[in-house]
Amino acid sequence: MGFISSLLGKKKKSPKDLISDRQIELVQHSFTLITPHRKQFSDLFFAKLFQVDPVLESSLKLDPSDQERKMIPMLSAVVNGLVDIELIIPILHDFGRTHAEYNVEDTHYEAVKQALLYALETVLEQEWTSEISIAWNTCYTVIIDIMKEAATSINQMD
Repeated sequence: MGFISSLLGKKKKSPKDLISDRQIELVQHSFTLITPHRKQFSDLFFAKLFQVDPVLESSLKLDPSDQERKMIPMLSAVVNGLVDIELIIPILHDFGRTHAEYNVEDTHYEAVKQALLYALETVLEQEWTSEISIAWNTCYTVIIDIMKEAATSINQMD
């Protein structure tokens, strides 16, 4: 708890308090539905990402064949870790620090969010619901906030 928060008696909420069990269940279940379509999902994700923020295409420098190979396991680890998010916070901090070293900006996180939600909705089709959308939005926001926390600490050291 920070100095001002301690004076005001406000305690920072734990990430597990920000995501409901139902939201975790929805995210994990919907992720299992895209797993058989991981190539389509990955292709849709990166196409939308580069449409939303074309600068990322040249800065990521990913071979298209590597995109799915790298993205799906990372996303799977995070999605599976939601049930005990406190355990994956160090991993998310590492992701955040790595992203900071690559000069990832807030606008990039928003582009990723748009691409992720687009790819999920497209692949899931009629399985996609507003409840699932809210669950993914909530989880993404919490995860990115954790990553940004670590990235901010890196940027403050510079």
